Amino acid sequence: MSSTIPIFSFDGTAKSEGQVLPEQWLDAKPLKPGTIAQVAVALQSHGRPVLAHTKTRGEVSGGGRKPWKQKGTGRARQGSIRSPQWKGGGVVFGPRNNRNYFLNINKAMVRRAFAQLLKEHATEGGMAVLETNGGIEPKTNAMAKTLKKLSSQWKPSGPLMMVVGGDADANVRRMTRNLKECALTDIAELGVLDLLKYPAVLFTHTAFDQLAKRTTKK
Repeated sequence: MSSTIPIFSFDGTAKSEGQVLPEQWLDAKPLKPGTIAQVAVALQSHGRPVLAHTKTRGEVSGGGRKPWKQKGTGRARQGSIRSPQWKGGGVVFGPRNNRNYFLNINKAMVRRAFAQLLKEHATEGGMAVLETNGGIEPKTNAMAKTLKKLSSQWKPSGPLMMVVGGDADANVRRMTRNLKECALTDIAELGVLDLLKYPAVLFTHTAFDQLAKRTTKK
């Protein structure tokens, strides 16, 4: 198991020395089967929008008076055109927008799942660091050329995500945000679902340092 990940300069060449991984990543104990899937389902439920919504007979318009008298018409008695059997009437037991899909999940379980995914990315070649310091023109074309050069040396399978470290990487964000072949996120927003969706993660030095501090707190 390698204890380092590759570091690439902005011209696409690999550095002789790699980025050392935090010991807590390498020492992370394996999780029980299904734990990561359980965490992913719970996190997806937190952001699930409730769109389907039907109106009850008390919410639809119309029906202020009895459509016809109770007796003598030969027709079935009716009290309101808002009744469910009428076209345009209320819906019985239809979907409502107050449904709650939220699933409780232990925060420690989320942290352990995140640590496990970081370890898998780092040890299976799905993580690297890109040097972005000094004299780099903040142009999208420059970043596109760099990523094309990286693809000849670093070829993890699946889509790629660039992780930046807040305001310190404002130029990198500007260079990457319009690239279709590379997703972009801030280190403060990186989570379990991102690591599951993107098997290849490229960090700036600032983002990696922030992540190491965040995940090695006692």
